[in-house]
Amino acid sequence: MIWEGVLKEKLEALGITVRVATFTGDSSYPVEYTLSKGDVRTFGEPTIDLAMVALIEKLLPQEPVLLDCPHCHGAHYTGQRCPLNPDKQ
Repeated sequence: MIWEGVLKEKLEALGITVRVATFTGDSSYPVEYTLSKGDVRTFGEPTIDLAMVALIEKLLPQEPVLLDCPHCHGAHYTGQRCPLNPDKQ
């Protein structure tokens, strides 16, 4: 499709690697799209637009969430470790 070629060209110009795998046989999706930028990559999306959305979700910064801690009975943001149980987040 023409629009797919335009999207691939634009993504590659941004430094995003576009890999298209075409399958035959019993595969649920005959084509799978994988996009990668550095260490971030999507895996086998059925359409290029879904692969783009998946990559954007992974590239956007994640908002920290405040979670209750069962160890100190306080609260910590995601990614922080409890000083009473440093092995777990």
